[in-house]
Amino acid sequence: MTTQLFSDLEINDVLQLESALQNLLMQIDTIAGRRSLLQLSGIDAYFISNLDFNLNISEFVTILTAKFKNYKIPNQQIYKHPMLALIEYIIKQQKYNLADEDIKIFTKILQIAESKMENLMLNNQEENLALPTSATKGNENVPDSFIPPEDGYKYQIEQQAWYAPGFPETEEILEEELQALKQEIDVVLITATDVELKAVARHLKPYPKRTKILLVYSGPETYYLGKFGAFNTVLTKCRMGAINEGSVILATEQAQRFWSPKAIIMVGIAFGKSPANQRIGDVLVASQIISYEQQRIGEGGIIYRGSISPSNTTLLNRFENVQNWKFDRPDRSYSKIIIGPILSGEKLIDDPVFKASLFKQFPQAVGGEMEGAGLCAASGRVGTAWILIKSICDWGDGKKHKKHQPLAAAAAADLVHYVLSQKTVLNGIKKL
Repeated sequence: MTTQLFSDLEINDVLQLESALQNLLMQIDTIAGRRSLLQLSGIDAYFISNLDFNLNISEFVTILTAKFKNYKIPNQQIYKHPMLALIEYIIKQQKYNLADEDIKIFTKILQIAESKMENLMLNNQEENLALPTSATKGNENVPDSFIPPEDGYKYQIEQQAWYAPGFPETEEILEEELQALKQEIDVVLITATDVELKAVARHLKPYPKRTKILLVYSGPETYYLGKFGAFNTVLTKCRMGAINEGSVILATEQAQRFWSPKAIIMVGIAFGKSPANQRIGDVLVASQIISYEQQRIGEGGIIYRGSISPSNTTLLNRFENVQNWKFDRPDRSYSKIIIGPILSGEKLIDDPVFKASLFKQFPQAVGGEMEGAGLCAASGRVGTAWILIKSICDWGDGKKHKKHQPLAAAAAADLVHYVLSQKTVLNGIKKL
């Protein structure tokens, strides 16, 4: 099945789009340069070969926009739509002098594509559920839900510079040595999986005046002490989720009371909202945590009653003002930082229908995970500054796998390390 994503664009949107594209192309002096822009954005050669670059810019843009509107694309390959490829490339490059109105219409186009993509996923899922099992097997005409481009990623993980196969050397220290160290700790980093723990530990250097990472056993918890960026840091791992024994809510409260840090940061992996304007390895910075588990279920449907907790203002400001951070994905493109609310609950989401219903209820959310609700609940109770930083490893769309988890964990850890490598970044946050 094929779809024309933008055939129903309103006339005002079309005019604004043409204006934005014209403003963009006027910055490029030559025909070769304009052709190169389309090629670099990833638009296929056949589409480009049918464009007449000898036309004046106004005529060229009118025809280009019309081709974008009428372009038909298989439901499984929406991410290859040439207009989406061009807009994402332009925004990602950040080198074009775009007016606010131009950015606004480009963003609107991405949002329209995202909405249609989610509707297609829901429709495809419903059609598949309605078909008998025998009808779906071996039938190539049965519609499939969206397949993200990164599912085609082929890379040797061992050859990636960010790969963390092991753990740094440690040295166990006794309980009596801890009292002096407690006063020196600035940051606690919490992870929930071994992949996340190893990705963060890759950046952990030996504690000052020591030759190894310090290992501390305290009650049910295990802590690793070292230098992370510019700060004396404790790294620990909880279990997945927020409410089980050993989960983040208990681990966070224990770590804060034991170490009294300035800040506590959850680092790891998450599922993304939509591959229409996100990619595997993009890093989600939580401006808020939306707890979706608390619900009122009645005849009128489900009403979500969970809290929406804001991240610490100072920590959020630091990540909002990151400049020049670069993390290479396997295809040599750079991860981007996406700031916004993040969904959090006990469910390991891997169902496109349930996922779409969540984002319909919370359209402002940029992704989801399982530990954030517990992190903010425990941190809020003790009063420690907190934030959650997680990178996209999958889409929670029924095709969940683990192959991109090391990449996502590495991207999130790298961003946190970049921010904490600045010596004054925690100024304004007091140690409890």
